[in-house]
Amino acid sequence: MIGIIVLLATIALPALSRVMAQAKRTQMAADLQVISQALEAYRHDFGDYPRIRVDTSNANVQPTGASLLCWALIAPGPAGADGADGPGFRLRGTTGAIKGPYLSTDRFTVGYIPQGGMASSISTATVATTFDNVVDVICDRNYHPILYFPANKSGNAQTGSTYIDTGNPAALFDYGNTLSPRQPAGLNGLAVDSLPNQFNLKVMRYRMGDLNMDGVLQQGESPVATGPYLLWSPGPDGFYGCDGTHGSACDDVVDNGASVQLNTAPLPSNAFP
Repeated sequence: MIGIIVLLATIALPALSRVMAQAKRTQMAADLQVISQALEAYRHDFGDYPRIRVDTSNANVQPTGASLLCWALIAPGPAGADGADGPGFRLRGTTGAIKGPYLSTDRFTVGYIPQGGMASSISTATVATTFDNVVDVICDRNYHPILYFPANKSGNAQTGSTYIDTGNPAALFDYGNTLSPRQPAGLNGLAVDSLPNQFNLKVMRYRMGDLNMDGVLQQGESPVATGPYLLWSPGPDGFYGCDGTHGSACDDVVDNGASVQLNTAPLPSNAFP
């Protein structure tokens, strides 16, 4: 009898685990939809979606898509220059009207990427108890940063055009927006370009429809998304980009105002470092 119970449990547990993971993924997708609505409210107020303005005076503290998203929609930091303590921000000194917050912190956790640490652990954010508008990020339900890629207004993803690249003003989406706000590219933070634990440029290109991963769409390659922005959560498994080594399912959750269906085919061998 005990053997039968153990056998049934062995059969049932993987199925239950898949159901729970899918339920969490559905919740994450709903969260991204709420963020999309908040982005539309921001655009209504300012005429455009949040966009990165690089601070060339400090190479070690560069704005990122993830931290920009948090600042624009929540602005959780201290009063600082705008005189608005807590969520929301002023545009005109310390006396103007407070804009935002566009998201409720009751639903979304604000965190930050810890300085230093091993590459295998830094994709998980630490919950913030004091707030900094430069480095804070919006976390998904597993405390991973929600990445944000504003589309280049002068770019497009038509066949033959630049689709996904780093630092290329002609590209529709800039992979460089995954840089850590605390470290320059290549040291640590989300810029670490290694599988399986980090978001990889080749993987992003492949999942987004650039099958030969060269950053340009040729004939026979179709863009997965061409909207004004991308929101990206690694999903329940916590791995950005679906590297193919953690099961066959690609559980990343991507949104550009509507759910984006990533290319889930196995990665070609030349995608791996």
